[in-house]
Amino acid sequence: MSLDAVLRSIERDRGPIEILIYNAYRASIGPPGSPTPDDIAADLQVNVVGAYAASQTMHSLMSPRGRGSIILTGGGLALDPRPWLDAFSLSAGKAALRNLAYSLSDAFKTSGIAVTTVTIAGRIEENTSFAPDLIAETMWHVHLAGLGAGPEVIFTGR
Repeated sequence: MSLDAVLRSIERDRGPIEILIYNAYRASIGPPGSPTPDDIAADLQVNVVGAYAASQTMHSLMSPRGRGSIILTGGGLALDPRPWLDAFSLSAGKAALRNLAYSLSDAFKTSGIAVTTVTIAGRIEENTSFAPDLIAETMWHVHLAGLGAGPEVIFTGR
């Protein structure tokens, strides 16, 4: 079943989807030059193309209601890949995802759909300022802020 079909099935079976959080990723770990071009293409397929496809579907579902949130989970490696060079394919994907969020945010706002990337500028780990529940709370506040959240929120921990 395609991503489009799954999202439409959820909406049909459960009711209107108000928020989509796209948090899928794929990474080919290794120093620059070691992953193959096919590896990088597969990473970008999940990290960026999947987010774009999900966003297109959600836009078509949310537009008639004139509201909704699409939140893309970004990473600090999009801002500076040097802390983990062996994850350069993930860095490239998160940088492209960041660009996608800015582009879609501008394009979708006239429909009342907020698109934001929550760029997590640190390592996610329980019992730290980057604990998953703190990130989830931030995403909830982004949803509540709607179009006022803007295209990017940089989460630096709490």
